[in-house]
Amino acid sequence: LPLAQRFYGDIGQRRIADLDLLVRPREVPEAERLLGKAGFRRTSRLLFGGTLASRFTPCLEYKKENLGLDLHWQLRSHPSFRVDYDRLWRTSETAAVGDRAFGVPSAEYELLTQILSIFTDVQLGTILLKSFVDVHKILEAVEESLDWDRFFLDRREEGLLRISVNVLDLALDALDARDRFPRLGSRLAGHASCVRWTRREKKMRLLERSKAALRNKSWAFPLYETTPFRTFSWWALSLPFRVAASPTGRQKWKQRVER
Repeated sequence: LPLAQRFYGDIGQRRIADLDLLVRPREVPEAERLLGKAGFRRTSRLLFGGTLASRFTPCLEYKKENLGLDLHWQLRSHPSFRVDYDRLWRTSETAAVGDRAFGVPSAEYELLTQILSIFTDVQLGTILLKSFVDVHKILEAVEESLDWDRFFLDRREEGLLRISVNVLDLALDALDARDRFPRLGSRLAGHASCVRWTRREKKMRLLERSKAALRNKSWAFPLYETTPFRTFSWWALSLPFRVAASPTGRQKWKQRVER
């Protein structure tokens, strides 16, 4: 809701599938208590307890009637990520929706949130144009004022440079927006060695919905700033925890087993 208000100008201008809340890890038990008091029930399952599951999943899912809610303690989880959460919280802002004020990430970390979301959805073959429109709206607000050199330096320190460069490169091609955002385009050109695929036609195939999405994973896996063995090992080890934490993931896995 705050994202729609901040960057679209009105909450009615953007389709919202669920609500996302971000809390510090130590605040998860209290957040769960408050959600239960408000009538939300947890639909995520935790394998071998919450402590171990929290290392492989970034959030828990909840439901109240037709309203879905994700309770996050991380933006995304992976051993190659070193997101500076202290800085994320320190630079957070407030945004008003109606007569209520909400804590929100800074524009920098809002953009990073969208980058990580797109990166995940591309791998799964479930990416929607809406995600790129979100990036476009954020860039409209911050492209001229954001210190892009600092942005990419911070992403390098967080182990997210290659992912950020490639997702933003993909977004500009998907939206045909390189002329619209020349400052970002020039900074991306300075990181051309990080770009996985250069041909636009090839990149556009990543936007096709796919059940296996093997092509998409071949694009994404080398972007993790760690060894291929560690990337694959973490993916295989974390899969049961991620499936258990996601009702949608459990349903898809059940369908695959039945087939």
